[in-house]
Amino acid sequence: QIAVVGRGALEHLFSLLTLYDENILYQATRALASLALNNSNKLAMVRTCNFNTIVGLLGGSVPEVQDVAVGTIAYLSMKDECHEFLLRDGVVSQLVSCLASESLVVVRNSSGALSNLADNECNKDALIQADCAPALITLLKNVEEADILTNVTSTLTSLNLDGSIAQQLCEQDAIRILVNLLSHASAFVRHFSAVILNNSCDYRSFLCPTPHLLHNHSHICVCVCAEPTVSAI
Repeated sequence: QIAVVGRGALEHLFSLLTLYDENILYQATRALASLALNNSNKLAMVRTCNFNTIVGLLGGSVPEVQDVAVGTIAYLSMKDECHEFLLRDGVVSQLVSCLASESLVVVRNSSGALSNLADNECNKDALIQADCAPALITLLKNVEEADILTNVTSTLTSLNLDGSIAQQLCEQDAIRILVNLLSHASAFVRHFSAVILNNSCDYRSFLCPTPHLLHNHSHICVCVCAEPTVSAI
């Protein structure tokens, strides 16, 4: 794969993404996803002059292509050095839009990519400006899959390290849901939910609709394990 990238195949693959043939789009996107699996290729891919051609595919005009395109971005987001390129090419706003997709694959991969981006403190402002928090909170209230819940609560944890989205959590009635997630089967979901609640409860904005819920579960909220590593996909 490294040799293929070295021969300039990336530019040709990305140029294929501008065509209107669905089969070509699908095959080219799958090839790029395969290359993105190799950590050595990631930086070369985001540095390619026509990298932003893949961003347009995140909108989902061709569902099968969207699935693979979002997965490719998720792979790329695993490398911190790629983040600055992903942020400046408008990827974040597209990923946020993907959270409302009817495809669980798209939602899983887009929430995973956002989780990877949120792990980097330098990206926090960009995610907040893209209205990432409200979209994640909406998803939190409407999804049951453990992997997606892990991605969502992980990202909210990163965005709420200083309690900065506590008000949004209250206004969208997310507190009750987070408290309920403290008994979720997934240890990751329990962990991140507890951290979000802990980081919110020191802020006055948190003391809204149902403060008694936290009081009743305070023994759970303070028992937080070491932060786990969460895969994007």
